[in-house]
Amino acid sequence: LFIGWGHSMCTGFEWTLANSLAVASTAMQALGSISQGNQRQQQADYQAAQSAADAQAMREQATSDADRARKAGQRQRSQAIAQLAASGVEVGSGTALKIGQTIDTGAEQDAQTTLLTGRYRSENLDRNADLLRISGSNAQTAGYVGAGSSLLAGASKVGAGWSKSPQANDRGYSYYGDDS
Repeated sequence: LFIGWGHSMCTGFEWTLANSLAVASTAMQALGSISQGNQRQQQADYQAAQSAADAQAMREQATSDADRARKAGQRQRSQAIAQLAASGVEVGSGTALKIGQTIDTGAEQDAQTTLLTGRYRSENLDRNADLLRISGSNAQTAGYVGAGSSLLAGASKVGAGWSKSPQANDRGYSYYGDDS
């Protein structure tokens, strides 16, 4: 395969309009591919940030809801104790004590259930954010691979076009290695 070692493969006069357009088209395809990959990554990063913010909000909401459940339990216990005391029941022992403990236990179970549910939901949102980041990174990589593919395909077309040009044949250059 001889492509003119030591010689300029072509001069400015040997480039045809078609080859110039092929080079420009190839460059535009490559830039478009990179741009599209970068835009997809930016979009995925934005969505990931939103998902992470939603996860944090879910954790905060669960904590707040759990605190409200505990406070509601305390109010309920206080009301029950007050009603028992008003009816003449001794509130420091026996039935009154068991009622207070049952209310406290129920309120804490509600609080823990709320926290656990919030934790599971926030973990799902965090995993979604991670997947979106990975997706964005993959999209950007695909953009670079697409750009490389466009550049190689364009270079192949320009090279094939040049090797078949009269200028290449006048110098005896052969793209395919035959000496004709």
